[in-house]
Amino acid sequence: MSFKALPFRIARDESKRMLHLAREAWPGHYPVLIMGAAAMVYAIHQIMRLPLSPILEPDSETYLTFHPVRTAGYPLFLKLFGAETAIILQPCLYAGALAWLGIMAWRSGLGLILTLTLMLLAMTNRVVNPYHAEIMTESLFMTLLVAYLALVIRYCRRPDWRWAAAASVMGGLVTTVKPSGYALLPVLALMVLMVRGELQTAVWKHLAAALIPMLLVMAAERGYSRHHHGSQATSLTGIHFFAKAGMIDAPAQAATENDPWRKRLLTALEEDFAPIRQFLRQAPDSGLRTAMVNDYETCLEYACVKALRATLRQAAQLSPPEINALLLAVGLQRIAGAPLEYLGLSWMHYRMMWSEFVRYNPRYLPEYHDYIAAHRPLPFETDVPNLIPTALDNPLDTRALQAPQPLPMLIGGWVSAFSLLGLAFAWQGRIPSPLAGSAALSGLTVQGVLVLTALVGVGIPRYIAVLWPAMMMTLLFGAGWLGTLWLFPRLDNAQWRLASPAKGRDTAES
Repeated sequence: MSFKALPFRIARDESKRMLHLAREAWPGHYPVLIMGAAAMVYAIHQIMRLPLSPILEPDSETYLTFHPVRTAGYPLFLKLFGAETAIILQPCLYAGALAWLGIMAWRSGLGLILTLTLMLLAMTNRVVNPYHAEIMTESLFMTLLVAYLALVIRYCRRPDWRWAAAASVMGGLVTTVKPSGYALLPVLALMVLMVRGELQTAVWKHLAAALIPMLLVMAAERGYSRHHHGSQATSLTGIHFFAKAGMIDAPAQAATENDPWRKRLLTALEEDFAPIRQFLRQAPDSGLRTAMVNDYETCLEYACVKALRATLRQAAQLSPPEINALLLAVGLQRIAGAPLEYLGLSWMHYRMMWSEFVRYNPRYLPEYHDYIAAHRPLPFETDVPNLIPTALDNPLDTRALQAPQPLPMLIGGWVSAFSLLGLAFAWQGRIPSPLAGSAALSGLTVQGVLVLTALVGVGIPRYIAVLWPAMMMTLLFGAGWLGTLWLFPRLDNAQWRLASPAKGRDTAES
């Protein structure tokens, strides 16, 4: 052994000795110590990898300044700690939540190996980890969602209204960071219904504990936002639904509209944005059409309607909240005329979040470029610069040169299966085991957030990446439950054979 390797061997031997002493001193807490140590190592590793200053995305400024369209949770977090401290706290909070999730998982019967695997998978995702260094909601959203899932596990293991209330409060905190957290409200109701046959108290008490605290937290966030912004308080709902109305074909309504400004907006949807819909319809296959939908819908949310918003602001003397309210009313009016078109668009966004865009597959890039070149000038081309892939010009964008992977689709199938099982458990009123209930509820959480996102927003990969810990929980809890179904009968059968050797011989001889 070389002299240089001596310190590493001494450190390794000392670590083994300390772990052995800890195991002898606290045998029941040894797994907890391992999970805590793993979370601590992860947090230290992430802090050491942080950049010199926070990474700012295009939306970061709206959180730093608490723009009226944002929910209050993340802006308050930034105001309390500052951007520089936030990127240090974000990986630490995420690590702490994962340690708590691990402890709850282990105590629910998952097993130490599967529990550590769950934590490891949640810690080593190369897409998720960079979010901790960004001034964006993803890191804090994941942390609160993981803490919420830990409380769900605890409730499934031993249903108690106090744990239902704690999960409800945590679900409310999730909504203060991202509005997609609203999807957790029906999941909490299903959580109670899934175990109603085992409850010692009235079901309505557990339902009240599971729903009312979350509603109160949501109301408190809305109240604070309105107090902070006053008459300028608004949301992104109108912007999103107006964009969706511009992406679908629907019956004409402008000719029969009497209100001049609603008529102007309906005319824009029917005529001004018609070239976008025609261009998308002419795409040679659904893959290319899907690749362009997000960029154009995002354009209809912002850049493509800048002139229209300016007209409403100057000529109609409307404030931004009034404009957004008008956009919402007109958008819903058009969507009501073509609900199936709207659901088809939402289904496209949902599929996009489970699979990579086709334009990221190098096999299709030449075809995509040819189609773009043949249809220039494109509708609103200057407002959709991301529509034209730049991967061939930017070698650093390696993600754009990766073919679609089957793994997300396989995980999606597994999550969907356990979501359906969760509905069956809720109908039955019982769960086979805490592992099965937890797997079903985490699957329902993933599906709920994705469906709500697809119905209201656009299907970008960032929105599904933050659900990675919940997907891994569904995967491993489901595998643990199925493993017990397969293993326990065989163990019982083996014990019976060992206990009755004579009977086994008599049966064989006969």
